[in-house]
Amino acid sequence: MSGNEDWSQRRAKKRNTLKPYNDDYRETGRRRPRRKIEEFDEEDFSRMNGPDSRYDEEPAGPRKKRKKHGALKIILWVLLVLFMLAAAAVLAVSAVLGSLWSHTEKADFKAADIALNQDMAETVRSSLKEYRTILICGVDSRDNTAPKSGTPAESNVLAAIHKKTGAVRLLTIYRDTVVESPDGRSMKLSEVFEQYGMRKQLETINRNFDLDVTEYITLNGKALAQAIGFLGGIDLDLGTEECKSINRYLEEVMQAIGFASTRLTVADGIQRVDGVQAVTYCRQQNVPGNDYQRTERQRTVLARTLAKAGKAGPVKIMQICSRVFPGISTSLSLKDVAVLLMRIRKYTVRDSAGFPFEYKEKTEEDGEAAIYPETLVHNAAEMHAYLYGNNGYTPSGTVTEISRRIEDAYKK
Repeated sequence: MSGNEDWSQRRAKKRNTLKPYNDDYRETGRRRPRRKIEEFDEEDFSRMNGPDSRYDEEPAGPRKKRKKHGALKIILWVLLVLFMLAAAAVLAVSAVLGSLWSHTEKADFKAADIALNQDMAETVRSSLKEYRTILICGVDSRDNTAPKSGTPAESNVLAAIHKKTGAVRLLTIYRDTVVESPDGRSMKLSEVFEQYGMRKQLETINRNFDLDVTEYITLNGKALAQAIGFLGGIDLDLGTEECKSINRYLEEVMQAIGFASTRLTVADGIQRVDGVQAVTYCRQQNVPGNDYQRTERQRTVLARTLAKAGKAGPVKIMQICSRVFPGISTSLSLKDVAVLLMRIRKYTVRDSAGFPFEYKEKTEEDGEAAIYPETLVHNAAEMHAYLYGNNGYTPSGTVTEISRRIEDAYKK
């Protein structure tokens, strides 16, 4: 460098040989050093204030970035707090359910212990997997203890719940329906639970109808009355004769389950009934239709109760559980119950029916009436079409043989 060059010339020459100030530090990622004000010359200030000034643009970027990061942190903190609150609520509900669940009688067998028809067609198995089928068994045990074998099963309702849509179909198997028992005898379904217990009850249903039912809930009259009472009652479309029958047997049911009630107004039309009145409505037989209408009334009460529970809040559901759990016996786990309660708003009862669809009656030697499917194969096919939409059902060899033996029993 020539000695004749003054300081400003040397500075300008050096500036022209370097990369732009900002670009140099953007590429390296190094922090830009601070410059003292006395180090700036006139050209620096003109460059800073010009239309292409990089000094003017540089600070804006980091400030915007810091604002974005600050907003993101706030959002993350809010989400974290909401997650912690939700987790605390779930833990609290689980703790309450767990405490209540300790009073419920559990199944003394596992699902794997229940025998199924091994010759069931694969298409039948596939159609069953789309649904969750639970046997709801009503036992004539009106105190607040869990129903046990030794008492006839007055009501056997299959609830088929579509896993995706939540659509529910109810099918009552008439208590006097003749089936083949586990030891090969022809007997009424209501007697199977009485003599063999719930495990054999499930196996009998599976063997006679090509089903795969491993879950059940048994409940007594008091549990049902308490559930309906906590829901504030349900609305039923009653006839004059039904009202008279309810009033006639109301006091008997009140004494049995220990709850007070009042007589109904004898008139045709919709009335709000309490739990005791609803249980009496389910049990009455001395009205037109006999047992067939009785099972229809049971399904109506079950459907209306489920619909009312779907609109109840969590506090009301907890109150119901506290009263109902001691009066039921079930194979469901606490997790299963929690899932059912969380999804109860999605469940909708689409239809209900009685089984067998086609039957013939016979008075047995003991003077009691019995219902024989006509035939078991035909009715099993109708059952699969109704519950699972499987119109291409092919009965297994086991069902075909049982059907033949039940026909022989009817002819004796």
